[in-house]
Amino acid sequence: LIIDGGSLTALATAIAIKADVLQVTTKSSGSNPYHIGILGVKGEDGVAGHDGEDYPHAANGRNAGVPSPGICTGASSGGSDSSGVNGTSGSNGSKAGDGVPNFPCSIEIDGISSDSNILYFFTQSGLGGVGGVGGHGGTGQQGGMGGHGCSSGCEGTNGGHAGDGGDGGLGGDGANGNPITISFPGGANRNKLSVTSDSALPGQGGAYGKGGAEGIGGHGGHGSSDGKSGSTGSFGSDGKKGAEGERTGSAGNINYNWIG
Repeated sequence: LIIDGGSLTALATAIAIKADVLQVTTKSSGSNPYHIGILGVKGEDGVAGHDGEDYPHAANGRNAGVPSPGICTGASSGGSDSSGVNGTSGSNGSKAGDGVPNFPCSIEIDGISSDSNILYFFTQSGLGGVGGVGGHGGTGQQGGMGGHGCSSGCEGTNGGHAGDGGDGGLGGDGANGNPITISFPGGANRNKLSVTSDSALPGQGGAYGKGGAEGIGGHGGHGSSDGKSGSTGSFGSDGKKGAEGERTGSAGNINYNWIG
């Protein structure tokens, strides 16, 4: 087996490597910090929640009827309409998938070339996925404008409250690795092998969704005395950040068989 500036990576794949003689011709392993990597696969990230629904401007109140142009006697008052509708809350992000473990692996090397460089071996099981982002809250509906009156306008209606943001999804758990067997020449050749094992960390929780913007109150209708404007709705509350996955996956146990 000749390794000349590259690396071999097995992702959640059972693999057996057997070589009569190993020669690592260069210290460089390309873009990876190892020559042979036995790895799991990161869990899928959670799906983002849906944003809350916005609503268009509420209907305005009707204007007062005027019997004769410029004469208010007998005129009706301006009308009001309903207050703005509240924006809906964003939905929560979904839980992320757990990591996928590395599969069992066997490496058997009978001999090493005298001029070989060090063989760098790395193993890590699958990391947990990141939780889904919470959906943003919907914007509150703007209140309707009060109808114009001849002598006094009608009051505007209140704006709708904003929807709350959704919570972030839970992070996935790291996976425990499967065992690995390495058969390698013993004695003076042991210093030709460097092995690194890392734990599989749980995934981060998803970011929270932000609360929606408040609906603005409708303006009062105009008249010789204008109606009052409606009240502005309240902002929506932000959701909560998702919790990190609960479990860190341990690296697969490595069993050494020193030959000779």
